[in-house]
Amino acid sequence: MTIPAEAIGTARVAHGSTHGHGLRRVPDEDGAVACTVGSATNLVIDLEEPVLVRLRKGPPVLASRIYAAADRPAEAARSISRSIAGGTKP
Repeated sequence: MTIPAEAIGTARVAHGSTHGHGLRRVPDEDGAVACTVGSATNLVIDLEEPVLVRLRKGPPVLASRIYAAADRPAEAARSISRSIAGGTKP
């Protein structure tokens, strides 16, 4: 999954879980997708501009929030935040 840098609003650490694995819709949250190997998430990326996400199963989602997992979520969130503040790619 590729997110245009100009679409990113914020990135933060937030531990949670979303049933399933891979790229998928988040149940009960319109405009949200998750992209993980397992069900655990620890990184949330909120988008300034929704991005069309094509899923393997089901129709595409116009996503405004992405839940993900990173080995070092705090470092990932800082890196993304620095990049969007400086106008460079993460």
